[in-house]
Amino acid sequence: MSFCITSKNHTFPLKSGMNIVGRSKKCDICIPVPSISKTHLSIDVVSDNSFTLMDLGSSNGLYIQGVQVSNAILQLGDFFAIGPITFQIKDSIS
Repeated sequence: MSFCITSKNHTFPLKSGMNIVGRSKKCDICIPVPSISKTHLSIDVVSDNSFTLMDLGSSNGLYIQGVQVSNAILQLGDFFAIGPITFQIKDSIS
């Protein structure tokens, strides 16, 4: 099964295992927005519907339902925010 994170304007595929998200072009998912750190967070695809997110010491944090957290376990369909962007974890087929 394939997964992705989607924002209002973009879709980014998630590979199996660890995905690094940040502003750096070296990240698995590069989001060139100044308020996103070079290596902002990791998304670990744990199973078909479980994802572990971990803030990697970013300047602006990881938010779940408006609350800043250092890590979280999310399910398909859940939302999270980094910088000014809110993402949803989706099945790539959806």
